[in-house]
Amino acid sequence: AASDVYKRQTLATIAEDTEKLESELDALEVEEERLERMLEYMQTDEYLLQYAREKLGYVFPDDIKFYDE
Repeated sequence: AASDVYKRQTLATIAEDTEKLESELDALEVEEERLERMLEYMQTDEYLLQYAREKLGYVFPDDIKFYDE
């Protein structure tokens, strides 16, 4: 009888661990998908133009530039 209680407790612990790991796996899969989309976007011309404007301060002929005084 005592071993049955121990087995049930062990199975419950394993089930809890499995549920926790599955939840972590789901979160990691979501993050992986987000990163893959980000990598795809970073290879587009749109991203390169955005980066040139925001990070490098490039201005294109049709841009309106505002200056701080």
